[in-house]
Amino acid sequence: MNFIQNIKTWFSKLRVKFTIFAFIIAAFISLFIFFYFSQRFENERIKTFYDSSERSLKTISVASGLELLSPNSNILDETLNSLISANRIEYLVIVDNSKKIVKSYNLTAAEEHNYLSTGIHEKIDINKSIHRKTAHVNFKSEPIGEIYLGYSSIKLFNEIRAVKISIGIVSVILFVTNLLLVSLIGSLFTRPIDKITRAAEMISKGNLSQRIKYSPNDELKGLTKVFDFMAMNLEQASGQIDSLNKQIKNLFRDKVGELNLEINQRRMAEFSLRQSEEQFKLLFELAPIGMVINSTSGKIMKVNKAFCETLGYSETELIGRDIEGFIYPEDKRAVSRHHKDLADELNPNIYFENRFVRKDGEIIHTIVESVLVKDDEGKPSNFIDQVIDISLRKKVEEELLVSKEKAEESDRLKTAFLAQMSHEIRTPLNIILNATPLLADEAACLNKEKELLLDAVNSSGKRLLRTIDLILNMSSVQAGNYKPNFELIRLEKILGELIRDFQPLCSEKNISLSLATEVKNPEIKGDKYTLVQIFQNLIGNAVKYTKKGSVTVKVYKNKEEKICVDIKDTGIGMSKEYLANLFSPFSQENVGYKREFEGNGLGLALVKKYVEINNSEIKVASEKDKGSVFTVIFPLNQN
Repeated sequence: MNFIQNIKTWFSKLRVKFTIFAFIIAAFISLFIFFYFSQRFENERIKTFYDSSERSLKTISVASGLELLSPNSNILDETLNSLISANRIEYLVIVDNSKKIVKSYNLTAAEEHNYLSTGIHEKIDINKSIHRKTAHVNFKSEPIGEIYLGYSSIKLFNEIRAVKISIGIVSVILFVTNLLLVSLIGSLFTRPIDKITRAAEMISKGNLSQRIKYSPNDELKGLTKVFDFMAMNLEQASGQIDSLNKQIKNLFRDKVGELNLEINQRRMAEFSLRQSEEQFKLLFELAPIGMVINSTSGKIMKVNKAFCETLGYSETELIGRDIEGFIYPEDKRAVSRHHKDLADELNPNIYFENRFVRKDGEIIHTIVESVLVKDDEGKPSNFIDQVIDISLRKKVEEELLVSKEKAEESDRLKTAFLAQMSHEIRTPLNIILNATPLLADEAACLNKEKELLLDAVNSSGKRLLRTIDLILNMSSVQAGNYKPNFELIRLEKILGELIRDFQPLCSEKNISLSLATEVKNPEIKGDKYTLVQIFQNLIGNAVKYTKKGSVTVKVYKNKEEKICVDIKDTGIGMSKEYLANLFSPFSQENVGYKREFEGNGLGLALVKKYVEINNSEIKVASEKDKGSVFTVIFPLNQN
């Protein structure tokens, strides 16, 4: 029945579509005929009218010229009389160069239509009753006046309107004729379809022997043949159904056997499931960490032994109670939010810290991992929470935090102590250093031994003052109190000033000190104070530990286009073993840097800290008794 109904529906839709298509085609043809022929006639009539008005305008223009040159001439009147009726002239106005009217016809109509505003190339407007034109009157190519003409276009547009109405009537007649013709063709086309539809209804009622009668001239002869062939196949299929019914009975017996096998398999699966449940129960009960199963509403459904020991309650005291009753009040809202996220499937599992209140009132810290369990329909069933007591770890963390705070306080006190002691030492030391030169002047006229003694006092005082400054600077850097001020700095200028400062000392030691720059106007972004301290220490050490030879400062770019500064000396050098501890505070090499060289081992430690403040790096290459090279490398983004 569905098949037949589908056929009938398809044929009905086909008729509707055919009718709509026919209506559209007929309407299109009618509209095309109307617009094409009416527009064509309108254009031809307007062109004829326009050409006629142009010709009459030229004729009047010639006559007007003669009229203006010979005022007593009557040529313009004769010309005008012959053209007024033939060319539908509504008004005429002829003026000279001073706009004085020389000749006029129906001046009242001309003024009503504002003839003076007429354009030379004015087009015909179908919405106006007057077509206005103007032209110059020339004599020997010189203008001597102007003509203003008004042509009546009412008759022209009445003719156009009448023709359009006639064409519209013809188009409507054609439209109706096309519809009738298409309807006739459609009925001839759908007649055999109706035959097919009736035959299909008979077949659907069980009359499989039904056939469609058709003549050799039927339009759908091929379709009817196919339909008869289908009916014949249906009749054959009906006979095959009985045979299939017998086969189905045999298959039914086979399926019963397969069903019994499936039932046995399901029983085995249920047995395996029971085993899995027993294994889960065993693991749940004997798990070394606390485990609790909660309903989605928060009720405790099952707990294991470890969870009971963690909270100090028995199993009977926990089952059926709300889990929130054992949670520390400030943590209840967070636990509820975590369980809600699980129920909404925002996360597969959630790991969080939580505090519980034991039966004895003790608050314990725990780590909880919660997972969601669903039922057979895929809906949230319950939560399984695994609880680990981390109270001991929390206690250790708190103790470590207290120890850290004590260490920080100790470091602060140390820094304060160093600052205070340095201040207490520096104040009297400054007095000694200021007084020493005065005593030296007086001692110079007494004896040589006292003069040497005062020089030693002055040198030792300066050494002690420098040691105090280094200790204070190191303390400030280690405490993080130093705040750098980054600016654009010209390296050549800083290095040049330092070279000049050390030049006298190098002259006394008879060693050469030079600056070589391979980079034009080298500039970096850094902290000026710490940069000066870096190169002052490095150049000072190079001069101090070089007995003969030279100290060279070189500025260049490496393969990575980074600006580098080398401080190279031919001094005593360092062993490879000592290089590992070179930048450690208070470190000195007993074998290489002997005590014959004064120092406290803080200079290079400060250099390392100052290099880090400027986001740079420092490298060292040294060989015993041959010299050392210190290289400071500045990053690209500081160039």
